[in-house]
Amino acid sequence: MKFIKSTGIYLLGNVLSKSLSFFLLPLYTSYLSPNDYGIYDLSIAYNTFLISILFLDIWEGTMRFMFDFSGNDKNKPITIGILMFSISTIIYAIVLVIFGKIAGLQFLGLLFIMGLVNNFQQVVGYIARGFGKNNAFVMCGLIGSLVTLLSNIILLSVFKMDYSALYISSILGLGINALGLSIVIKLWERVKVTFFDSALFHEMLRYSLPLCLNSGAWWFLNGFNRVMISHTLSNADNGMYAVATRFSSMLMLVTTGFQMAWQELSYSKADASDEDKEKLYSRAMNEYSKFLYLGLITLLPIIKIIFPYFIDEKYTAAITIVPIALYGTFFSSLTSFLASIINILKKNQFIFMTTLMSALTNIFILLILIKPLGVQAATISLCVGYVISFVARIKLVRKFVKIEINIKHFLMYTLLFTIAVLIFNFGSMLVNILELMIILVIFFMSYRTEIIKIISTRHKENIE
Repeated sequence: MKFIKSTGIYLLGNVLSKSLSFFLLPLYTSYLSPNDYGIYDLSIAYNTFLISILFLDIWEGTMRFMFDFSGNDKNKPITIGILMFSISTIIYAIVLVIFGKIAGLQFLGLLFIMGLVNNFQQVVGYIARGFGKNNAFVMCGLIGSLVTLLSNIILLSVFKMDYSALYISSILGLGINALGLSIVIKLWERVKVTFFDSALFHEMLRYSLPLCLNSGAWWFLNGFNRVMISHTLSNADNGMYAVATRFSSMLMLVTTGFQMAWQELSYSKADASDEDKEKLYSRAMNEYSKFLYLGLITLLPIIKIIFPYFIDEKYTAAITIVPIALYGTFFSSLTSFLASIINILKKNQFIFMTTLMSALTNIFILLILIKPLGVQAATISLCVGYVISFVARIKLVRKFVKIEINIKHFLMYTLLFTIAVLIFNFGSMLVNILELMIILVIFFMSYRTEIIKIISTRHKENIE
């Protein structure tokens, strides 16, 4: 029950804040041309690559090592995490200026500030999670989201700004979020020279370096496709791709709540027996894949129904890209889940090789298909790349922990998804509405026990 509650909290705090890029699509597509939106998306892709390499995913390493300490000793990994973040920021500033000039990126100053504020919010957010400050995490996320939302509306619709408005709005929202979390955890009291531990510094560095390499390789499963589309096709085509992937990212955002709660639960069970781990991981894996599939099948008719009213007509072509992009996100979520298990086992060095395999697969297929298939090639290559990553990681995890996957259920939900895609592509609006009603019933029946427990618990709390 605690796990379900944590998932809900993270869904509110992190997912809703990051889902703004989806809910703001009507505003973006109304005021920005596909070309401008494509340029903005390409700049974010470049920036993400630099951040993935240079910041070592130190926020994840910091939280992981916080669980190894208690009391004031928790400040040791926090101090080291902030130190590593500061060093990375200096390098990031230098590299971004050089790269930005070469690539001809516009609004370079705003891009740097947005990247910096985003990374700092990640650090303080993970620290807050390490201390169990879930309510503060939610409130700061919601307040930051509200600031971002209002800023976008004012800057785009009132002041008629170009896509620089998106940078400014993100900076304001993320800045408020990070400031609030810093105050809650009293960051200034937790970063002191006396908390520095050289042995721990080297251990955290060894832990984070494979994560850094993995994040860099992971970019070639996401950002590289945007670069190829922009340079091989056009920025406008990348704008279409960006809109389509915003829909698929909704599945990822929802599952982020699950993954965050799962991280805390699994870290706390790191010292459990092998038998207990096998039961926990197997059950979590099967429940997660079931939840993802039901989420996929539910999203398809919803997207079909809202797309004409949600997205400006100049982006209409983006709808054909959505189904395969969604399926790629499904396997991306599963591979991220497996990565968290590998991190718990502290076998990070193996993650990079699985990501590299899938990244090379993505690049190879994309280079072959992009000319004949256009933007759709990017979703196909990405999906195949994620499948490769999933297969490689499940084999890797099984070398250390015997995870059992319910193949029968997996195949059944795959068939249901295939039917949903056919209805999405060829069915009328009425058929999609009827499909959605049926799926919602299936969803409720699948989780009726959990839903009843949550409702009864909330009712009991209200009575007390």
